[in-house]
Amino acid sequence: MVIELLSYDVSPINNLLKIVITIGFALATFILFQCQKRYGGLLHQISILLFISAIAATFSSYFRFQGDFYTSYKWGESIVGLIFIVLSLIIALIIRKKIQAIVHLFEETKGSE
Repeated sequence: MVIELLSYDVSPINNLLKIVITIGFALATFILFQCQKRYGGLLHQISILLFISAIAATFSSYFRFQGDFYTSYKWGESIVGLIFIVLSLIIALIIRKKIQAIVHLFEETKGSE
């Protein structure tokens, strides 16, 4: 029983977790949609990229779930997953650049004291 519960092929936990992950990404997409409507400036730009990235993650997890039943969906997980990765890297680079600018400002302020 325990072995079957942990088996990838026959366990109901496998599909349940994939559904929970898809719902989690969809919820994150909704929250980020609200953020990009509410905030302006840099936060708006970042939240738009995060919103698009969350959409890609939602589709990727959906294709992952469907890929267990239909082999034609397996390609979707990989392609949309790549979109998610590219957007995540762009967001990380933008955030790193802004954090470096903030650190530079603090270093200038600290040096003038």
